[in-house]
Formats: sequence, structure tokens, C-alpha cells
Amino acid sequence: MCYIHKEMKYLVVGGHGFIGSHLCKEMRERGFDFDIYDKNIPNGSPLNSIVKQRRKGLDDSISYDSLDGRFYDTVIHLGSYAGIRSSLPTQDYFSNNVYDLQVLLSKLNFYKVVYISSSSVLGNVETPYSLSKKIAESIIKKEKDSLIIRPFTVYGEYGRPEMFITKVVNREKIIVNGNPSEIIRNFTYVGDLVNVIIENLGEVGALNVIGEKEYSLLDVLNIFNLDFSVTDADPRDFTSHKYNELDINKYTKTNIEDFSKKMRGL
Repeated sequence: MCYIHKEMKYLVVGGHGFIGSHLCKEMRERGFDFDIYDKNIPNGSPLNSIVKQRRKGLDDSISYDSLDGRFYDTVIHLGSYAGIRSSLPTQDYFSNNVYDLQVLLSKLNFYKVVYISSSSVLGNVETPYSLSKKIAESIIKKEKDSLIIRPFTVYGEYGRPEMFITKVVNREKIIVNGNPSEIIRNFTYVGDLVNVIIENLGEVGALNVIGEKEYSLLDVLNIFNLDFSVTDADPRDFTSHKYNELDINKYTKTNIEDFSKKMRGL
């Protein structure tokens, strides 16, 4: 275990994104010293109002050129292209999630990397996204002190627009790929994930982070009282979800019912 303290200097890569902005705001509240590096090309093309809400109260990104030779005690990397259903070209995933990661780390001096990966690397469906994350993990594991955190189905305020929960919250027309009663997920609230990241900055190895309560998509649609239509199953879906066969290190408590009430101001 690495000793951590707030006097250490951190770099948060992707600190203006969905998860990154929540993390940076919590780090600021707790008095951490950190810089943000972000390309400011949000995943999923969120509305400008959402981008502004994410960035509210946070410093601007430092420049790419200024990273050369900078020292940080810990680099927290959330800068990958995300979204298993994204329509990005295959080469974009490998360019950003693998090549750009290698180049960025080569520019910096640091003791440790905390890499926010994806539960999709554990699934039985391989996509350009999941393959690029697997390769990225292999790069991170070569660092002497590294921590890989794999969150499952993250949701929360200011989420990516293509995410199921974001569409539900915005009361958009919902089209479910496959039978919604048979699509099971353990949704992980972004605030819970942020706490896991901060509280485990001194750890090494890998953590799988997952919401404690299991839901079908039909459960979630009923909680939000939404109509929906059904189309063919999506072959990109993560279908392994046999959690008893995985090493789940961290279970989080927040449930969809409480989040639904919060979003409705109850």
C-alpha cells in the first residue's frame, strides 16, 4: 500500500468529463492539490448546458505542451473514449485509449497511475472499446505502482447522453435492445465510485466496483414510470454478468429508487 496525503500533487486526466468532473469536485472539497488535463471533447456530444454544469467551479485544463516533464505523485486517468454503444470508428478507440495513453505517460514523471477502466473487459463480448481497454490495462500493469478500477454501469447527474439512465432521467423515448426483463444490471452511482477512487488512492492492483442492488431494465423503467418499445438485442451488450464468478472488491449502496427521488426533487 502506498501512503497518500493531501499534500501530494495529482493529475486528473479527463477531469472535465462525466466521472472526472464529479471526482475533481470531491477532491476540491477534500482539499487535494491537483491539475486537470482534458481534451474537452466530451463523449456522446452532451448539451452545452451539461458541459457547463460539469466544469462549474473547476479550473481550466492545463495545456498538452505544458505536460512535458511535469512531476505528479499520482496520475488519475479517466481520459479514455467511453461507451460500448458508441459509433466511433474502430481506429479512434485504439488511437485514444491505447496510443494516446502511452504518449501521455511518456511525457510525465510520476510515482503511480490510477486507471479507471471498464467492466466490459470482464465480459464475454469483445468490441473495439473493450479490446482497447484491455490493452490499456496491460500498459498500466507494467507500471510499478498502479491501480486499475473497473466500474460497472455508472450513472448519475450530468451523465453521457447515450447512457440508458440519462435517457430515462430526461424522459426520452426509450427503445430497449432485447427483452427488458431479461437485461440485468447492477448500476453504480457516480458519487459512490468517486468515493471508492479517493479512498483507494493508496492501493495497488485491481478493484471491481459495482452497485449492490440488481435491476432489470424493466425495473428501472417502472421506477421512472416510462413507456418504451423493444427492438432486437444488441450483440455489443455485456452479457456475462455472473458476479459470483468475479472478484467483486467493492459493493456500493446507492439505489435507483433514491436517485429517482433525487432527480424529481423529492
